[in-house]
Amino acid sequence: MKKGIIKKIFNWVINILYYSVLLVVAYHVLQVFVCATFKIPSGSMEPTIAIGDNVLVNKLAYGARIFDVTKEVKHGDIYRMPGFTNVKRNDIIVFNNPRANHKIRHSLSFDVLKYFIKRCVALPGDTFEIINCHYHVRGCNEPLGNVAAQDDLERHVCHLRHKADSDTDVYRYLRSYPKHRDFPWTIENMGPIYIPKEGDQIELNSQNFILYGKLMNWEMDTTITEKDGRFFVGDSLIESYTFDQNYYFVCGDNAVDSQDSRYWGLVPEEFIVGRVDWIL
Repeated sequence: MKKGIIKKIFNWVINILYYSVLLVVAYHVLQVFVCATFKIPSGSMEPTIAIGDNVLVNKLAYGARIFDVTKEVKHGDIYRMPGFTNVKRNDIIVFNNPRANHKIRHSLSFDVLKYFIKRCVALPGDTFEIINCHYHVRGCNEPLGNVAAQDDLERHVCHLRHKADSDTDVYRYLRSYPKHRDFPWTIENMGPIYIPKEGDQIELNSQNFILYGKLMNWEMDTTITEKDGRFFVGDSLIESYTFDQNYYFVCGDNAVDSQDSRYWGLVPEEFIVGRVDWIL
């Protein structure tokens, strides 16, 4: 009798452990390949998404990514499974923070533990510009981003200009990517800037290098150097560059208070986690 009870308890424990392991495996498979939840820490997407909201990110839409999280992730280390759609204008996306690389000068670094959430306003192959704080893609007539917030930013800039002591003070406050003397762009008036797509070839000159140099260095995992107006990788002269992947321009819906592509540039496709489909 006692042996029978012990056997039943043993089988019960084994079954619990078995199904617990299955649940854990299923949970991680779901997180990696299907969807994941993220808690929003900032107000950059207000009023669409508020601080503290949880969002469900669809990884199947653009295809789930597979890479080794235990090592430094470089271009080419990320494999993306086939998705059922491409990123579209006005999609809300989650992506890894495209921070500056401290090992390779003027390059990007893949931060596996930090994520941003923004709205895509320009796609690979688009020519994007900001005119009086409002977003435009040449040849596209659809509203881009949160237009009401862009109206608010325009009013904010007018108020700032009225109160500021000089235009220089206003410029310093509004200065945007690429933050270079040859491109006196601001979040009020920026561009036009071409958004590279996979296979695009551009002439490698000083202006293109200012705009796209860190993308090239990220893709090549090296530093392109300039000497007397010519560009080199090591001792090899390069006169043009062909992009290896797609890039995107993203903005927060809170146009007045959002750190986004207006300040730090374009997002590589490899960095994109997925599309926000639900706000929980």
